[in-house]
Amino acid sequence: MKKIVVITTGWFPEGDAGAVRLFMMGKALVRAGYGVTVLSRGNLNENKDYDGIRHISLRKSSPSPLFPS
Repeated sequence: MKKIVVITTGWFPEGDAGAVRLFMMGKALVRAGYGVTVLSRGNLNENKDYDGIRHISLRKSSPSPLFPS
C-alpha cells in the first residue's frame, strides 16, 4: 500500500472549508487504496482515525506557540 502524509496548519477533520476539502480528498485516496495520515493542529493530543484517515494532532498544549488559539 502506498502512503501519503499531509501536514497542515489548519484544523482537521472539521473547522473550515480547507478541512472539509482535505477530509474529502483523504476519503477518496483511502478508497483508491492509499494509507492517509494527516498531521494538523486538531484537538489537543488527538490520535484518531476518521473514515480510514489517521489523524495526529500536533497540538500538545493550549495555547501552542506554533498554533495559537
